[in-house]
Amino acid sequence: MFSKSTFLVIISLLGSMALSGCDGDTGGDRAQGVESTPPPASGTPPTSPPPVPLPPPSNGLIESGDIVEGDTIATGFSGVVIEQSLTLTFNLMVNGNSQIVDLGSSNARFTLAKLIANPGDSQGQSWTSYFITSEDPICRSQADIDDSNNACTSFSTETDPELIDDTAKKVQNISALGKAVLTQATSDNNGQFENNGDGTWSYTFPFQFADVPTLTEVHRSCIQFSFNADVENICVDFVPAEVVIATDGISGTSLSDSFYQTHNARQIVTEATCNTCHDKLAIHGGGRTQTDYCVTCHNPDSNDSNSGNSVDFKQLVHKIHFGRNLQNFVDDGKPYTIWGYRNGEHNYSTTSYPQNVMNCGRCHAGDEDVLFSQTQMIPEPMAQLTKDGHSWVASPTKQACESCHEKLFTEGIRLNGEEFTLHISYTEETNCAGCHADLGAETPDAKQANQAHRDSAIEKAIAYAMNIESVINTGPGESPIVTFNVTENGTPIDIKTFDGKIRVGVAWDAASDFDNEGLSGFDALNIEIDAITESILKEGSNNSFVLDIATVGLTPKTIPDGQDSVAVLMLGHANGPETTATSFDDVSPIKSPIEFFAGSAATVTPRRMIVSIDKCNSCHNRFSMVEKGHVNFHAVPSGEPLVCASCHGASLGFGEYADFRYLIHGVHASDIREEPYRGEFSENIRFPGNLANCDTCHIEGTTQLPLAFNTPIFTGITDQYTTVTATTCSSCHDSAEAQTHMISTGGAKFNEGYDLVQSTTESCALCHGPGEAADVEVVHKR
Repeated sequence: MFSKSTFLVIISLLGSMALSGCDGDTGGDRAQGVESTPPPASGTPPTSPPPVPLPPPSNGLIESGDIVEGDTIATGFSGVVIEQSLTLTFNLMVNGNSQIVDLGSSNARFTLAKLIANPGDSQGQSWTSYFITSEDPICRSQADIDDSNNACTSFSTETDPELIDDTAKKVQNISALGKAVLTQATSDNNGQFENNGDGTWSYTFPFQFADVPTLTEVHRSCIQFSFNADVENICVDFVPAEVVIATDGISGTSLSDSFYQTHNARQIVTEATCNTCHDKLAIHGGGRTQTDYCVTCHNPDSNDSNSGNSVDFKQLVHKIHFGRNLQNFVDDGKPYTIWGYRNGEHNYSTTSYPQNVMNCGRCHAGDEDVLFSQTQMIPEPMAQLTKDGHSWVASPTKQACESCHEKLFTEGIRLNGEEFTLHISYTEETNCAGCHADLGAETPDAKQANQAHRDSAIEKAIAYAMNIESVINTGPGESPIVTFNVTENGTPIDIKTFDGKIRVGVAWDAASDFDNEGLSGFDALNIEIDAITESILKEGSNNSFVLDIATVGLTPKTIPDGQDSVAVLMLGHANGPETTATSFDDVSPIKSPIEFFAGSAATVTPRRMIVSIDKCNSCHNRFSMVEKGHVNFHAVPSGEPLVCASCHGASLGFGEYADFRYLIHGVHASDIREEPYRGEFSENIRFPGNLANCDTCHIEGTTQLPLAFNTPIFTGITDQYTTVTATTCSSCHDSAEAQTHMISTGGAKFNEGYDLVQSTTESCALCHGPGEAADVEVVHKR
């Protein structure tokens, strides 16, 4: 009988051990947080930092148990020594001047892996861990079965799982039954810790390399620290044979500036890229934040024994992001599921990727991908460039491709459902690059990965532009006349022959977030007109068209009195070859323009800018709302939040709030709301970031109270309105308790008549305003 937590196998000679996945505090099914802007799409690939200098003389000592949340912990490697055993030296300082005096196994765990060639003819390399453990999907005793934690950590590898009755399976799920004992990579903290007395510590691994001069592969060791304050993982790459020869602890390691000039370390994706959506990427309880660390355990042969699924990093990440659309789930109802720490089930069938999953350059890219985009005149990758970021094109593998194309290698079925049996005989040893060769940027063929993953709908969309040339008659009681054009690759086109939709909209009361006074309910979508049908060619022009709203058969067609500013906007999309009333995934949304004009006032007051489209695109790449209502009812809005807000104003609602601020918050906050907003639509959305960080989406400083206006917000129920601050806050905080607080403390009104709500002044800012005890900017960043 062995304990899972201590079952550590250290194989002699070269220390070449089986691959495996992380143990310990595993189980997080997504990260917390979102960066506000994407990393640069070009620039110098990241390299390992130089050696960390010894800290200045200490002004104090501190025990690990005395470290508290908010303390700053600085750490980094300063040397690698190999004398048969591997010793790592690293500095560890708290708040700049205090040395930790009692570092031990409860505070740190260490991984060690080496980079080896993929098997057979397969191109590329993979990490393989030196430390393994076993995971057993079987409970061995009734005590295990009855364990309230359902941990089942006591097992025997000699017992055949097929001989164990299903009632003894520790995970009672159809996906877990009949599985066998499998290996997972793990970490080590059973070696020797040594306090060097100068702010640095050394750790010596508890095994010896058998023949160090023969170890010419790149190795990586990482440390995860566990304190009551945040501290990043740190990693160092090195070649053992070179370290032994150098003897200075620096040469032959990534602590040397020249290391990556002569060594490859499979630098593909960075946490900086991940954190443009995940703020921050913090898995397994929050202690694992660096992708370099993740890959030292998430190796190709690391598996979850309860599901039989691989937890190889590339497969894990691809499947999680494609979870809702994986073929095994869509076709057969079998979700991608991983059982983590204490056998917690993590079902990824509801996860989704907020952009086209074919956009591989969003997560990993190299200089070659930038050149490809520039040569082919398509959008450049948004990922932070890395030295090996182009390997998805240069060295494709079955493991990587099969993570999305689940049935291609087993049943010969493509993602679009077509039969294609050529790949059924292919194994992990197959040289995929033989057919899917990287032919470069000038003349790629259809099988080249970055050519095959091009998004034709987006490429078509960016070729078009809608342009508002002029607008007149925007005063009270007037009907605007709009002159506009649509260009394709810069040349104005005849919209009468355009295959798609072009619509012109007019909204007002922009200074009060588009109240669109005089309209309500479903009719509050502002004035919106089919520009292809209703416009006429401007005489003598180069495909400029004029839309006179006075001639259009709709009500209203004039601007109401008292509207300071009027907005004119355009919506449009080109149809794809398969676009129908029920099939519209291939439409190409054109960026929506919006311009503001004076109404009853002498000067223009645009609608306040509080969110950034660049921040939206950190996750959405090129934000557009392609869904049935937009495609069939009007056209697809794209690339401009103010256009969305012009329809989804204070007076819009149909059954539920449709006001833009409530809609956006309600959809993104599905994980914390007590009642899902608009049912399945939001139930299937999992925000990957920190909902408390308003600056994820908002322009800094725009979320403060009080709001500048007091517009009643229509609830979607006839003659029922809610005060504006309460609407905004209750879109996330929708519990009865929260609403009671807003009413009793803030004076909010919910579901009341228009006049009562309009005459109400909320007092939320007395507590939640700038500098107050519960400043919204402060409490949302705790």
